[in-house]
Amino acid sequence: MVTPSRLLKVDEEKIKNKMQIKKITNDEFFSFFSTEMPKLFDQTLRYSIMDVRTQHELASFERLKTAIESNECLNLALYDENNKLAGWSSTRQMRPYEFYSWNSAVYPEHRRKGFYSLLVKETIKEAKRLGYQMVTSNHVMSNNDVIIAKLKLGFQIMGIETFDDYGTTVKLVYHLNETRKKAFDFRTGFKRPDHEIKTLFEL
Repeated sequence: MVTPSRLLKVDEEKIKNKMQIKKITNDEFFSFFSTEMPKLFDQTLRYSIMDVRTQHELASFERLKTAIESNECLNLALYDENNKLAGWSSTRQMRPYEFYSWNSAVYPEHRRKGFYSLLVKETIKEAKRLGYQMVTSNHVMSNNDVIIAKLKLGFQIMGIETFDDYGTTVKLVYHLNETRKKAFDFRTGFKRPDHEIKTLFEL
């Protein structure tokens, strides 16, 4: 697998001197997310699934929220040289082996400078440290800037998914487990199976 550092053609040390990524708690993350997210995604055609809850669903919400928040999560906040919020990323456990990046953003004035890629790379590093086999995410399929940035970092297209709130999205995956990466390449027809994959599939 080609490492992200070989694909990202930016001076990381230079931009790291201007920006700082901090791990933050859920409370810290949601203190700004609820107000800032609508501003940065105001052109996205979507609706809030919170607005269509039945009374039963509403009554169950706190219990369900607590249950899902017990899963592992990683919240990253990006700050500029003036310690002003410049972007964020939030990733949470979906399965014992899958870390799902469910929301990330960089403010317009900081885009196309490599900052989003730094957030993604930090997420990959933490996911590997924590023992996950893959990092996944969904993106509106015409969101070329984000999709291309992730493909350059080693993500692969896993499929197309359509949601009632966000519409049609591309699902991306970054395999941290090398054997699963090779199996994925074989399954998609990208590469012939090596000895390990032949043994795995009893070919």
